Amino acid sequence: MVAELENDKQELMAFLEEEKRKVEDLQFQLEEEALKEEGDAKAPGPTQELLIKELERQLKKEQERSERLEKDLLQIKASKTGQRPSTLNLTATTAALQKALKEKEEHIEQLLRERDLERSEVARAAAHVDETLKMNPILDLKIILFQIKRFFYSRVTNDSFLE
Repeated sequence: MVAELENDKQELMAFLEEEKRKVEDLQFQLEEEALKEEGDAKAPGPTQELLIKELERQLKKEQERSERLEKDLLQIKASKTGQRPSTLNLTATTAALQKALKEKEEHIEQLLRERDLERSEVARAAAHVDETLKMNPILDLKIILFQIKRFFYSRVTNDSFLE
């Protein structure tokens, strides 16, 4: 039984290595095609686009296959040591945490973009107010008069509550 598992493990390891090489080859081909396209100053032709799409599809398929094989290998290793549930559970937990972290990072980036946008709007408005005040000194006096009136009004209303 153990010998069979060892044999299966060795076969899967060899198969996994072969699949990884295939994935690397496909990635290399994809990068080569991308470099060829960048080297050409013209837009890619329909044939090149089809080739790229086909290579991307093959790459994705091989990556999925490689992931399945890695999971199978983990299961075989875990079955030998009796830790199968915890290993798979940790893998799932890690993936969930990585996904949550990525979502939080994207949310933070969005908030930072919004904050930067608001800051630029406030700076633009402040510059506009400064420019308006420089152009129209009477407006500056009106603002000061308004502030004085508001101060006295607040004093009058606060004093009436004290009585």
